[in-house]
Amino acid sequence: MTSTRPRLLQRVSSARPTAVRSYSHAALLHPFSPPFIPRLVPLIPGVPLTSELPKPDHSDPRGSVRLLLNTLLVHATGDPCARMCWTLRLFHKDITLRYGVLLYGWPADVPFMNLSTGHGSPSMAQVRHLLTLLTAEPQPRMYFIQAAPEQLLAAERDVSAVAPGPLFPAPAPLPYFGRSDIGRRRVFKHDSDGNAIPHRYVRNGPKSAKVISEKLNSEGSDEVSVVNRTRGPLPQMYKDGVWLIWTESGWREPTMRELLASGRM
Repeated sequence: MTSTRPRLLQRVSSARPTAVRSYSHAALLHPFSPPFIPRLVPLIPGVPLTSELPKPDHSDPRGSVRLLLNTLLVHATGDPCARMCWTLRLFHKDITLRYGVLLYGWPADVPFMNLSTGHGSPSMAQVRHLLTLLTAEPQPRMYFIQAAPEQLLAAERDVSAVAPGPLFPAPAPLPYFGRSDIGRRRVFKHDSDGNAIPHRYVRNGPKSAKVISEKLNSEGSDEVSVVNRTRGPLPQMYKDGVWLIWTESGWREPTMRELLASGRM
C-alpha cells in the first residue's frame, strides 16, 4: 500500500565558507561599523569646560574638590583672590552678598559643611560624589551662577536662603522598640453575632488618681524631706585631712557622735 503522506524534500546546503584572499578582501566582506558620534550636549553659558579646569587628584578627593570649586568661583566672579567658604554664615557674607553668586548643583543628600574629617562631615563616598559632579564632561554639573535680585533680597532677610545643600546630615532611622499603645484606645473585637469579645486578661487592679492635689503633693514632699534629714545619710567630703558633712547651713566638721555613727572613728 502506497503512503499518501507527502515526502519532505530536504535540501542540503552546499554553501561553503568563502576563502579570504587578502586584508582588503576581508574588509569588503566584513565592513567596519560607522563610527560612534556622541550626541551634542548644549553647553551652559558662563561655565568653563572641564578640560579647562585643573586636573583632579583622585588620591586626594577633598583637596581636589576644594581646588575645583575655588577655580570655578574665580571664573564666575573674576576675582583671582576669591576662595570658597565652607560655613553657611561665611558663604552668605563673603560669597553671595559680596559677589552676588550662588552655588548650583550641590547634592541634596550631602550636608554642606567643612569637608575635613569630623562629626557629621561628609563621608569619603559623598566627597567622591562631589568630585564626580565637578569632573563631569563636557562641563561640571556643579557650578556658580549669578543670583537674581529676588534671590539677593531673600538672602539679606534669611541666611538659610543661600544654603547650597542641607546643613545637617540625614537623621538615622530610630530602632524599633516594639509596639507602643500610649495614647491609643483599645479596640474590641467582635464575634459573628456582633458581641464584643472580652480581652484575655481582665485589668481590674488598683489605679492611681489622674490628678494629684497640691495638699497631697506638699505632704508627700514634707515627709520625704523629714525622712532625708532624720534617717538618710548626710553627704560627706574628705578635704585637707578632715572629714566634712553637708547640712542646710553648709559644710561643717562632724561631731563625735556623728563620727561614731558613720564609723569614721
